[in-house]
Amino acid sequence: IAQTQEVRLWDGFARANGITAKVGDTFTTPQGDTYTIMGCKPRSHKYPILASSPNGKVYKFTIQAVKYALEAVTA
Repeated sequence: IAQTQEVRLWDGFARANGITAKVGDTFTTPQGDTYTIMGCKPRSHKYPILASSPNGKVYKFTIQAVKYALEAVTA
């Protein structure tokens, strides 16, 4: 994964928001779709997390949606 600004900002952003996942980790939504964390855009208040689908398209997610998906994996 290229060291873009979104990737460099991830560690501090994730720590501040209680997310333990790293860039490159995957999560599955309740609908069964799998995404790979690509980084974040902290200035985007509603959808700050960037993740890519298996077809390569990048989607934006809320903090709550990603935390829920990650907790469902560990539960």
